[in-house]
Amino acid sequence: MEDRHDLLDPALRSLPVGAIGARWGFANPSHFSRLFSSTFGVPPVELRRLTDGGHWSSGTGRTRP
Repeated sequence: MEDRHDLLDPALRSLPVGAIGARWGFANPSHFSRLFSSTFGVPPVELRRLTDGGHWSSGTGRTRP
């Protein structure tokens, strides 16, 4: 699921999370969010919020202390 990289891409920051999901074939934003959360352990909107402060560790799927 490479949409995680799209969510982290500063050039795509203006796209809503649902639009990122649609780019990867998810017609339903809620389904995209649930699948993303179960795959990466954090909702896509939270990933964006966390990366704004530089607290995301993509290797673990969790925030750094």
